[in-house]
Amino acid sequence: METAEKLCKNFFRRINRARKKKGLENAKYVYIIEEAERLHLHLVMDNGLSKQEMELKWGLGFSHIQTLNYYKDENFIGICEYMVKERKNIRLKGKKRWGSSKGNLVLPKPSKNRTKLSRKKVMDMVLNQDFIGERLEREYPQYQFKEVEIRYNDWNGLFYIYARMQSKKQRIRR
Repeated sequence: METAEKLCKNFFRRINRARKKKGLENAKYVYIIEEAERLHLHLVMDNGLSKQEMELKWGLGFSHIQTLNYYKDENFIGICEYMVKERKNIRLKGKKRWGSSKGNLVLPKPSKNRTKLSRKKVMDMVLNQDFIGERLEREYPQYQFKEVEIRYNDWNGLFYIYARMQSKKQRIRR
């Protein structure tokens, strides 16, 4: 694990050196080291270098690089779930498997839950799932219903409704 961490740090130094030569700021990234049959790295990083440049900077064998468009692709959730999947691996106690760039990632501000739905309303929606879209549009008239996912939390015994809704206001492009 220590060797993998050292190789990752060296890789990111090489990346940042190449970005500096191009006049770019240091890379923003989040990575996780996975311990399957062999140690390997899963990484999400901002753009700046070509795929060929990235492969040359890696230089430690096989690499698979995929370009994602933040505004078009909705598969970031799937990628994040894949990266943090639970493995039945033995890890050294006290060692973390992940890391991120230092100082240039903007942390999200915590938001307050401003839901209008009580537990009773949520349970009613879970039991009558055919009308969830209509009820949500009635509760939030400024939004249009897109899709919903209902999850049950074993830890606290509650249902959670994850709804994707889109603002009805027209966006002004500048």
